[in-house]
Amino acid sequence: MRGEQTSLLHTRPFTWAALRRTRLPALPREAIESYTLTIRGLRVFYRLAPSSASEDAPTIILVHGLLVSGRYFLRLAQQLSHFYRVYIVDLPGFGKSRNPGIVLDVAESAEIVYAWMQAVNLERAILIGQSMGAQVVTQCIINHPQVASRLVLISPTMDPRARWFPRLFAGWLWNMLREPPILYQLLVADFVDCGIPRFVRLLRYALHDHIEDRLALLHVPTLVIAGAGDTLSPVSWSNRVARLLPHATFLVITGHVHDVHFSAPAETAQAIHTFLTSDNQSEYALRAVAKPDDTAHS
Repeated sequence: MRGEQTSLLHTRPFTWAALRRTRLPALPREAIESYTLTIRGLRVFYRLAPSSASEDAPTIILVHGLLVSGRYFLRLAQQLSHFYRVYIVDLPGFGKSRNPGIVLDVAESAEIVYAWMQAVNLERAILIGQSMGAQVVTQCIINHPQVASRLVLISPTMDPRARWFPRLFAGWLWNMLREPPILYQLLVADFVDCGIPRFVRLLRYALHDHIEDRLALLHVPTLVIAGAGDTLSPVSWSNRVARLLPHATFLVITGHVHDVHFSAPAETAQAIHTFLTSDNQSEYALRAVAKPDDTAHS
């Protein structure tokens, strides 16, 4: 059974010592290129990280979650750009993809991602979605299976047990108390860009989208990453996501919560790179990245 394989089979070990040895220098933020396109009548802003990889290196597309914009992916993109061409897309209504009065649901956002890929001549890429971005990229692949060579889901939403606003808010608030303070500045700026009315409608769309109903239909090799302390997308839910996927690797990064890609960009990037370059993409894995003083593994 899938669930049994998830806990018994392992790919390359993820260890704190190994990740420290492979930690990469960050690129200057100013070097990232920015572009704007009109996709199906909507403004779509995106970034391209300067890459030291070869011209034929695989392409990665980063898709953000609810309320935020692609700005919180800059740290991860700078790490990944040593091996890949990395694009960061602001979905319409978020960040610099300002579209007053426009509120897209998950399926509509997924179609924008696909149309944007066509516009920039990307036939196939590695799709990475974080939080609600995981809902968007999985829907995109359901509609257009040919677009993804690999898939990475970071802190995927929505946990069915959190589809009740008080519980959802409590989980988000507890996470925020343990996120890096600099993340608050990004969230405030993105919240101002989004606005309360739009946020409420987007949240409703995200809550009504049941990602678990389509996971079994995704036959692309997938890495699911969870922060061990995440109270919005807890490890138990992310583990369930991995078990529902036909070809999934599951990784827990200890000492971090929901926005693990922001608080631990080097570790997240190395985990993604290890997964993408693994000899056996069909195996399932349950591994924990632990700091030296951590003894408990999920």
